[in-house]
Amino acid sequence: MKNSFKLRAAGRSDVGSVRADNEDSAYLGPHLMLVADGMGGHAAGELASSTAVAIMAQLDKPMSSSDAELAFSAAIKQIGDELAKVIKLDPERAGLGTTLSASYWDGNELTIAHVGDSRVYLLRENNLIQLTKDDTFVQTLVDTGQISAQDALTHPQRSLLLQAVDGTSHPKPNFLNQELLLGDRVLLATDGLTSVLSENELKEILRDSDLVGAVTKLIEETNERGAPDNVTVIVADVVEENRSSETAVVGAAAEPRNRFELPELEFPEDSHPFAPDEYAIEKQQAWIRIGLSTFIVLLSLVLTFLSLSSWLSERYYVGQLGDSVAVYQGVPRSLGPVSLSRPISTSSLKLISLIEGDQILVENGLSAESVSEALFIIRRLDQRALCAREPNFEFCPEALESVRPK
Repeated sequence: MKNSFKLRAAGRSDVGSVRADNEDSAYLGPHLMLVADGMGGHAAGELASSTAVAIMAQLDKPMSSSDAELAFSAAIKQIGDELAKVIKLDPERAGLGTTLSASYWDGNELTIAHVGDSRVYLLRENNLIQLTKDDTFVQTLVDTGQISAQDALTHPQRSLLLQAVDGTSHPKPNFLNQELLLGDRVLLATDGLTSVLSENELKEILRDSDLVGAVTKLIEETNERGAPDNVTVIVADVVEENRSSETAVVGAAAEPRNRFELPELEFPEDSHPFAPDEYAIEKQQAWIRIGLSTFIVLLSLVLTFLSLSSWLSERYYVGQLGDSVAVYQGVPRSLGPVSLSRPISTSSLKLISLIEGDQILVENGLSAESVSEALFIIRRLDQRALCAREPNFEFCPEALESVRPK
């Protein structure tokens, strides 16, 4: 008869050193742990990862590992359906989505469901093992021997995901089961950590620090290196303790403003960082802020007729910045020496990697209704470049048809 162990876990999410908002979310509970890396820009990526936490948290209850796999599949489909509703209510949020790496613990075995490029690692004695495999284009190149793992770190299409939970596609999660031993340590992390720290550095920190210290040091070390993305980390130890871990939510899903945007979803009751009375005050203050924001927006609409700068602030396009593709605010024109636009978000996508026709479109400027749509267009350009060489991916017919969301 197998022993039944517990997982003692700690987690933290950090906005990083560059991003203005945190689109990552994470959940820690007695049976369930997950990290979700939202994408799609402000008021989109954070809603996607928060949706993932709200729905997946319902699975934090006793069940068998075989039941967990079925439950994961159903929950991931439900997340996609909820995100489709968000897009239908606000088409400007087209392009939102989230990665998902979730694990269910039955006392002996970890059942893992994985979509995207967030990762799950196992530290056993002095060996760090990556349990999940990234759903990325560069990972397929590594798997087929076309490039090395080292080359993948600087490949121009290293950020191109082949799968994400986005409300438009139908991702097929990867499942695996891993038996854990007493003393094992598990790491779940978004790519804001793994794109900055090497596996040797991860192993050294996990091996030489206690539970909370490991989480803190992983976040701090990433920030010291510049942290270009949000960083979310969960570290869990296999222990013999009788008491169960407490439930916790960190990142975007813990923020009241994101929960207010998703009123139909039920979040874990005991995970909210505020006491009930404080939560009510926060909600009241949020409505006041919403009222003030609405007034400011209405005032801005009047001023747009009088101010060129206000008019330009509502225009976006995808264009060229050096040898890369970037999101611009404004229009791709100039008044004499004065440019009517400015770059607001750069990407790792290189202009030279695009198909010839798309290079011309980017050089001339591809207009977008919002920052979210501009980010969607960049992701679609990346997909189209891939599909021109490898046309058999599921998303290729739609990608090659148009660079814009339907």
